[in-house]
Amino acid sequence: MPNDSVAYGCVNMNVMGTTFTGGLHLIFLSKSDGNYGFVERNSYSDGNEGGDRVRKILLAGVWQPWEHFDPPFMIGTEYRTTERYFGRPVYCKAINVGTMPTANTVKLVAHDISNIAQCIKCFANWGGVVTFPYRFTGVVTVDRTNISLDSGSIVGLPSADVMVCFYYTKTTD
Repeated sequence: MPNDSVAYGCVNMNVMGTTFTGGLHLIFLSKSDGNYGFVERNSYSDGNEGGDRVRKILLAGVWQPWEHFDPPFMIGTEYRTTERYFGRPVYCKAINVGTMPTANTVKLVAHDISNIAQCIKCFANWGGVVTFPYRFTGVVTVDRTNISLDSGSIVGLPSADVMVCFYYTKTTD
C-alpha cells in the first residue's frame, strides 16, 4: 500500500482480511509509512449489526485487531473497543442473565469470558423498566467468573430478563 490516504464506499468488500457484506460501507485508509497507519470503516443499514464504526491500526508494522467505536451490543458477542484502561484495550460484552431471583436471594451466572485482567464497569437493564444500580434495592455485580444478581427486597417488578453490559481488560493484551 502506498504512503497516502484514500476514502471510498461500496456495498460488498474485503478490508484487511475481513469481508463486509450488506449495507453501505465507507472506508478511510491512511498510511504515513510502512510502520504506522489506520483503516476505519463506517457501516450503514447493515442487516447484522444495524450499522457500526470500527477501526484497525497499523502499529510498528503490525495490524492490530478491529476495534469498535460504539459497539452494537449484540447479546453474547465480545467487542474490542477503542477505549483504553491504563494502556490496555477495553472489551465489552452484553449478556442475558435471565430473570432476577426471588426477594432476598442471590443468583450467580457464569459469563464465560476468559482471561479477564480487570473488571472496569457494568450496567444492567431489567425488562426495559429498571436500571441498576436500582434506587431502592437490587444489585448487579461482575467479577472474573460470574455475574451476581442480588434482588434484595425487590418484589412486584418485571419478570423479564436482565441484560448486563460488562467492560473489562484482558491478560492477553
